[in-house]
Amino acid sequence: MQARLILLALLSASLLPACASLPAGERDPRDPFERFNRSIYSFNDALDRGVARPVAKAYVKVTPAPVRSGVSNFFRNVNSPTVMVNSLLQAKPKAFATETLRLVVNTTIGIGGLFDPASQFGIPAGDEDFGQTLGRWGVRPGPYVVLPFLGPSTVRDTVGVAADQFTDPKYYLIKDFWVKVSLT
Repeated sequence: MQARLILLALLSASLLPACASLPAGERDPRDPFERFNRSIYSFNDALDRGVARPVAKAYVKVTPAPVRSGVSNFFRNVNSPTVMVNSLLQAKPKAFATETLRLVVNTTIGIGGLFDPASQFGIPAGDEDFGQTLGRWGVRPGPYVVLPFLGPSTVRDTVGVAADQFTDPKYYLIKDFWVKVSLT
């Protein structure tokens, strides 16, 4: 619980620059969150240059390609329930069946998702999420927004990211908040 309060406090602090006023001039109605977006972009860019990029380069340098591929395959497989649920919510039964088949094949033959035999068998991967589901049912994207850590999005897709957490197995299986956040 305390970890969530700390994260909420950090997120709130990252929103403070959005309260500052913009320079004089006409504002673009397509970007009502311009000040917020600019400040979060700067934060994300500094985080990318100072932490994420060096960590990614070190990971690539010390981790063999087959291991990196296995990790990517595993997390893609873990995301299958989200794709499946959103395929159903979008009234796409064929996409639901295809993603279900991918999950079964990759979890069994692919040894828990470390390998991706489904692609070799010609079973295509889906990419449905709740933001797309909202769009399917007529919800407009809303203004452009840059999210801390996650990058550019829209208001609709931001709601979608939050909703997708409830179809992510990590949400239910991992109790430690920081482990959950780091895996995400």
